[in-house]
Amino acid sequence: MLLQSDQELLYREPEPETDCSLLERPEEQPDTSKREIFGWCLYSWSSEPFIVSVVGTYVPLLLEQLARDNGVLNSDRTTPCNPKKNPATPEPLPPQQPSPDSTCVLPLFNGHYYVDTSSFALYTFSLSVLVQTLLVISLSGAADRGSHRKQILIIMGLLGSLFTIAYLFINDSQYYTASTLAVLANSCYGVANVCGNAFLPLLTKFHPELKKISKNDRNYIDKKGLISSKISGKGAATGYVSALIMQLLTMSMIIHLRKKKPHEIHAESEDTIWPIQVAISMVGIWWFVFQLPLKWLLQSRPGPPLEFHLHGTSTIINHLHIIRSYTIFGWSTLKHALNQTKDLKDISIFLLGWFIISDSLTTINSAAILFARSQLEMSTLALSVIGILTMVSAILGATLIPNVIQPKFNISTKDMLLYIIIWAALIPCWGILGFFTDKIGLRSPIEMYGLSAWYGFALGGLATVSRSLYGLLIPPGQESIFYSVFSVTDKGSSILGPLIVGLIIDKTHNIRYCFYFLFGLLILALPIMNALDVSRGMDEANDLAEESGTIAV
Repeated sequence: MLLQSDQELLYREPEPETDCSLLERPEEQPDTSKREIFGWCLYSWSSEPFIVSVVGTYVPLLLEQLARDNGVLNSDRTTPCNPKKNPATPEPLPPQQPSPDSTCVLPLFNGHYYVDTSSFALYTFSLSVLVQTLLVISLSGAADRGSHRKQILIIMGLLGSLFTIAYLFINDSQYYTASTLAVLANSCYGVANVCGNAFLPLLTKFHPELKKISKNDRNYIDKKGLISSKISGKGAATGYVSALIMQLLTMSMIIHLRKKKPHEIHAESEDTIWPIQVAISMVGIWWFVFQLPLKWLLQSRPGPPLEFHLHGTSTIINHLHIIRSYTIFGWSTLKHALNQTKDLKDISIFLLGWFIISDSLTTINSAAILFARSQLEMSTLALSVIGILTMVSAILGATLIPNVIQPKFNISTKDMLLYIIIWAALIPCWGILGFFTDKIGLRSPIEMYGLSAWYGFALGGLATVSRSLYGLLIPPGQESIFYSVFSVTDKGSSILGPLIVGLIIDKTHNIRYCFYFLFGLLILALPIMNALDVSRGMDEANDLAEESGTIAV
């Protein structure tokens, strides 16, 4: 509302659908209900197919194919890589032995730069994560104030789904447009993901089972971690089930459009990108449809309202000033949060370790897909099967780790994370073996199927354990901003990983060399995460919350 004063207007943002008393006392909120947990899981259900199927499988393949269709041979930088795109050009004889000059490169900016066709997708994702990070920071402050967290989650999800659907309308020469859509859609997903993750500590904090235990009880920390892990596990498993369903549906659609039988899954690469475009757009429609019910299922879980002064009475000017104020608040709060992490030793340790882990694991996926396509010559359908195997294993990892493995063997959340890192490090290690033998080490498609299952189990476990562990270390009342710090760390590493791997590919024209880089990152993360002390971190977070005026749990 606007309150008139002598020279200026005092603006307090109204909060429809939100009890005003909750805005004044955000710690006094209703208990977490099964309906709300279902709504939070639906957020994963709607958006996870995008990051798994679109970002993880189809967009890298689409960008690589578009780059190859519009690329030229590195030997003379004039002969098209795909003669079928230019029938007047005779098909060149293949070289007797592969060499950097025989590789395909894509001219960018009127031929001022040439990049390997496999690098084009990696550079695109680096740029998308940079834009995503800037957007996340700008909106994070608004997400922590009032009920905007829920609103931003829904709006950015809807926008991201529309950009994904737009892939249906590009043609095979619009590689710039395809790259731009990837940047826009991935940026929207990143903001929605930060807002969605920020609900987890609140769902845990107000869970009825946790309220039954005294905060001074010695089992309080373990109980809180277990509840957080179970909720996080449900969300992760739900998302992976959704991604699995969409992977099956899109694979069936690709088979139908290409009029091929399932046993022809290893057929040579097809000339048209249309089936991939349809598959990507199907994921966008899925995201859009299931994003809508969040409006009724999720509670706002409001924070304190933001107040600031407006000069003048122009509605447009005032709204621009409001947007500007929220943006400044987001950046200043992030700066304050980064300064606070200096006093939060264990959050600093976690973020450093997570920067390294995320850099490696997210880049492994893109590098493996491009490796399978360019080196093993696996078709889109074969890579869809790999996506399905990854999702099945991820569901098992997200379900078994918090509900079976951790309770049965009494493994702490921190130790579970260390075991997952070791598990994941074996993936790039296997790729490195290919330098020393031509029998194993990603020398055949069958190995890709096995490693996809191995990777999926690690991915599912990591999604559950990392969110749960970080949620325990966040100062109460500052969930969105600290999850934005988490996202900046996560996405910041995702800028560097694909960029460095892309440079390695451009330098060597051999994707296999990137496995050394990825393996080294995971090994480096082990001693860092081992230095984490969860109990000390929770005490530090509660002390900071009390000093800053928020309510400690």
